[in-house]
Amino acid sequence: MEAFEEALAAGTQKAGASKVAHGIIVAAIDSSGEYIYQNTAGYTSVQPGALPVKFNNALVMASCTKMITTIAALQCVDRGLITLDEPIGQHLPELSNPQVITYDSASEKGPCAFKLNPAKSEITLRQLLNHSSGLGYDLGEPVLEAWRESRGETPLSLSARVVDAFSTPLLFEPGTKWVYGSGIDWAGLLICRLTDRISLENYFIDNIFEPLGMTSTTFHLWFKPEIIPRFIQPAYRLPDGSLIPGILPYPHPPADEYGGNGLLSCVPDYMRILHDIISPTPVLLKPETVALLFEPQFAQGSGSMSNLYMHQALFENSAGGHIGDLKINYGLSALLMMEDVPRTGAKRGTLAWGGLPNLMWWANREHGVAGMYATQVIPHSDKKNTELFALFQKSIWKMIEK
Repeated sequence: MEAFEEALAAGTQKAGASKVAHGIIVAAIDSSGEYIYQNTAGYTSVQPGALPVKFNNALVMASCTKMITTIAALQCVDRGLITLDEPIGQHLPELSNPQVITYDSASEKGPCAFKLNPAKSEITLRQLLNHSSGLGYDLGEPVLEAWRESRGETPLSLSARVVDAFSTPLLFEPGTKWVYGSGIDWAGLLICRLTDRISLENYFIDNIFEPLGMTSTTFHLWFKPEIIPRFIQPAYRLPDGSLIPGILPYPHPPADEYGGNGLLSCVPDYMRILHDIISPTPVLLKPETVALLFEPQFAQGSGSMSNLYMHQALFENSAGGHIGDLKINYGLSALLMMEDVPRTGAKRGTLAWGGLPNLMWWANREHGVAGMYATQVIPHSDKKNTELFALFQKSIWKMIEK
């Protein structure tokens, strides 16, 4: 670990100094639940006088929320409330009879003229979880932004209730391609309807947080006011490498409890999730259901695989850098490494994902190891943090191979 610790110390200078990597928390755990490594560096803010980071500092978890929602959805499968491959329209009528949007960028009617046609098939839970349903985010997707504009609306992702925010046309026929979108947000609402819960947090408390002893995780600060003083403040990386105080693009209080993002938590709590999915005796799911998380979802040569590679900028930080032609696939809700990764040392079968403010995690069930690198720096895929994460993961793999 010496090389990583030297790089970590060099990258987290005194609060208020230039070119810092900001506060960082790292941890790795084995299948027995024992920490094999944990460390912190830097400060809770880039402002002078900020406090040193502690292991239990609170974080905006962003898309790290997706794995927790996926586990909750699979609990519904375990209980026989739904299957992965049946149409979900019975429970989510808003998504029954979906329409696919197509557009002609050269149309005389405008830069993004579009048409809506009935989809040839229905959406399934599996497609919601592996992002092959056709549901995208309306923010940053030109054709969906044009569709919103035609209705006199602005993009609603993150700023409205789930049904209003994510009731958009499909970008393609269900199951034919891949796009990072609102599928897991819809899965959160599906969980509430299947289990007769008034909120997703209500379900999480009884079925995930309390069984695992997660005491610092919530969608709502009024539920956990004690974590407020523990937050690491966001920072924004400038082109010269320095950091200034930043703001994350998430409203507080949240517009809704999104299954795809929005949880507030800390590394010790999230490591309980990662431990459970590599444990030989998981608490939350049946072992055979946990195995589904690590199962490749897409056939080689499929449209989904093609789109996955096309969108690799979304997740290359979770792989420790540019993917290139590295053999990958997608599990349920996360990237799946189909071969060893030289840059990070990750072994084949490693599942990995993260969250916008340069949160990155990985888990390998076969080798019984999982880890997390956490900070609160934007923009996404910050080079300095991606490189430190890659070095951290490589150091852990070397440690367990000795």
